[in-house]
Amino acid sequence: MKTYGVRTPLQLAANLIGPPAAIFAAWLMSLGDNGDGGLTQANVALVLAALTVLVATIDWLAGLTTTVTAALALNYYHAPPLHTLRVTDSRDILSIALLLALGLTVSAATAYRVRRDVHHIRKADVGAAAEELRATLAENNPAPLVWSAAIATPANDLGLVLARVERSAPVNVPAIGRPAGSYQLLDADLVLPVYGAALRLERRHPEGRWLVLTPRDGMGPLTLDRRAVMAFADTIELALDTSDAEQATTTLAS
Repeated sequence: MKTYGVRTPLQLAANLIGPPAAIFAAWLMSLGDNGDGGLTQANVALVLAALTVLVATIDWLAGLTTTVTAALALNYYHAPPLHTLRVTDSRDILSIALLLALGLTVSAATAYRVRRDVHHIRKADVGAAAEELRATLAENNPAPLVWSAAIATPANDLGLVLARVERSAPVNVPAIGRPAGSYQLLDADLVLPVYGAALRLERRHPEGRWLVLTPRDGMGPLTLDRRAVMAFADTIELALDTSDAEQATTTLAS
């Protein structure tokens, strides 16, 4: 899969245009509302609901922001007392609540659909990686090539994770504990929260390097294979050790 972690131009446009469009639509429909046959609040709520549903079907995050903005705009421009965020009529509260419920429901459905589609594609990717590994192991191949194919096969949802290394413990991010024994004996899953988690790269890094893992944009919390996460961290640590050793050798030689 090539695009499961990046929002498309259409989705980005929905995030940028959705909330302002909701405010503009609510304001525009308030211009002719002088109490003598103009648009009723129900008509305005219906238009804003259609707008939020349209945006929410494009992108769940844009749906959330547009829904909240539309509800506030409906309150501000069409619910007495006007041009305030106070609500005095129970019918106005019901209209705003229904608009919120509709937009949030469609946004949640879109988020679920995106996650389901991404996981289906990831499953196909893992199957293709397994086939490639079997073909690679059928004959002699360079060890790095075999290693890359072997890593891609059990990675599962690691393809949905962003990774970086920091030289100090990141704040406001939970730490992933390393097992006392061999992680190959583990079978428990690891839940990666939407704001990410950090794993200490311990062995030869007294300055305290941390591997920070974060779900890709729009994916929400992910359930990962703990063994794959630990193996990935070990590979990163080995690569850093090798890089540090080569840098030190180069510095001494110069």
